[in-house]
Amino acid sequence: MIDTETSVKTAIKARNGVLSVYREQDVEPILDHNKRMQADQVGGWRRAGRASRRQVAEIPNIVIEAWLKEGFNFFRCTENELRKKLDEPNWAYLKTIPGKLGKRSRHI
Repeated sequence: MIDTETSVKTAIKARNGVLSVYREQDVEPILDHNKRMQADQVGGWRRAGRASRRQVAEIPNIVIEAWLKEGFNFFRCTENELRKKLDEPNWAYLKTIPGKLGKRSRHI
């Protein structure tokens, strides 16, 4: 089964009374986009009235699912918790801007 909106593929198998669910997503297009955005050092801008927001990351659905399994709830985390997570070296490829997001950056 493929979710055409997110390109997440799901395979469900039942063997000897055990149900296994395997999910995968081709994240290369997203990561390539993030690299280009970092190289251009522009990120993406979102304007809403007098305030503006800068896109600082694009996170594939499959990564969000992995975080949920690890106990990091993307949907209920604070901005500071998300900044801290994205500033970890192993998640740097998810950011669309170079450098740290830190508390003072006000990117999120």
